[in-house]
Parts: sequence; structure tokens; C-alpha cells
Amino acid sequence: MKKATLIVTIFLLSGAISFGQYTDHRNHKLDSLETVVAPWTEARMAKATPEEKSMIADAWHDLMWGYSNINPGRSMYFARRNMELCQQELWLNQALQSAKMIGQHHWAAGQTDSAMAYFNKALAIADRMALKEPLPGKPEGYKQSTIDDAYSGVYGAIGNLYASMDSLPRAMEYYRKCGDLLEKNGWNESSSVLYQNMGETWLEAGNLKEAENSYNKALQFGQAAEDSLLIANAQAGLGALYLEQGKTSK
Repeated sequence: MKKATLIVTIFLLSGAISFGQYTDHRNHKLDSLETVVAPWTEARMAKATPEEKSMIADAWHDLMWGYSNINPGRSMYFARRNMELCQQELWLNQALQSAKMIGQHHWAAGQTDSAMAYFNKALAIADRMALKEPLPGKPEGYKQSTIDDAYSGVYGAIGNLYASMDSLPRAMEYYRKCGDLLEKNGWNESSSVLYQNMGETWLEAGNLKEAENSYNKALQFGQAAEDSLLIANAQAGLGALYLEQGKTSK
């Protein structure tokens, strides 16, 4: 499977409320932000107030994403620090996103065992979120939509991992788990991205029937989302499929 095929999109687009949601960090001045957080050593963090810890966690989160495409090593460093802090403070959803980011970097480096270990860590955090236990700042626990968002992102990531390992039955098992949650919540943009990814996976595997079904679903959800880019991507996928079938007029 081509890792360039939306390597992170599935777990960035699912949902609309959690830290799993896509945020554009390109405009952040990363060097300046690093300068701000640099004095916060482990010793100083141990004495920090909850408000200070929250501020630093947000900064590490931005650095984690800001460096994700330009400096994976720095991205992983801040993801690790953020995961450790958020686990200590029981900020579970933030910890899950950091664990997933670390897994993503291991996957991109071809380290599949390490990637799976962190994706499983993220799943374990999602399981705890699903208990809806009272947590700091969340006495009622996490909302079901936030929990669904967390699970769908990790399921999509694991699906990508299995697809890159040419384990299509397992990949599709997790893609479908992801898709069920996306459709349940009406997250049409994410559903379109998911099925586009599935279409490309099936096309590369030579299963043209499943590829066509997936591209058509990607088109359906793109139209429901009224997103012209998603519609165009699905149409381009169908075009590639028809060329493969020799249906040049289509």
C-alpha cells in the first residue's frame, strides 16, 4: 500500500470535537514555541500548577503536530512528553492522540511492531475513556461522540498498518470498524476519506470490484458532505479504475 495515500488523514479527520480533529499548525512559529517550553524541565514540571501543566501540554501538542511532517524526531519527542504528562494528569484523550502520533511515526519508519504497540496503547486508553469514569475537569466522563472519535481514529490507523503489511483481511476489518463509527455519527468527510483509502488499497491489490464499491461510497459521502475536493478525489479514483478495466470512454 502507498504510505503517501493520506498517511494520517483518517485519524485526523474523524469527528469534530476532540484532539483527533485536524488543526493546521503551519502558521505556528515552532522555534519560538520551543523557546517558551524549553525551561520546563521535569523538575520544574513536578512543581507546576494544573493551569501551567495544561498550558505546557497544549504547547507540546502544537509542537507534536507542527513538526510531524518536517521533523519526525522532534515530533516524536514532544509526543512522548505530552503522552507522559497527559497520562499522569488523566487527560486521556490528549494522551491517546500522542500515543497514536508516536505509532504513526514508527509506521512511517517501517517499524511495524513498535507502531502496533503504540496503537494498542491508544486503544487501551480509548477503553478507559469508554468507562466514562469521573476525571479531572470531566466529572461526567467523556461524551460518547468523543469516545467514538477516539476509537475510529485508532481503528483507521491500525487498518493502515495492516494494509501496509499486505494483510488485507485484517486491514478491512479495522477499516470497517472505523467506518461504522464514522457513519453512526454522520462524519461524511471522514467517511469519504476512509472509502477513498479503501478504494486505493483494493485497486493496488487487483480487486477491481471492491475498489469500485469503495470509490462509489467515497463519492457518495463526498457528495453528502458537499465537498468538491472529496468528490473530485473519488471521481479520479473511479477514472483510474475504469482505465484499469479498459473502459476508456467512462
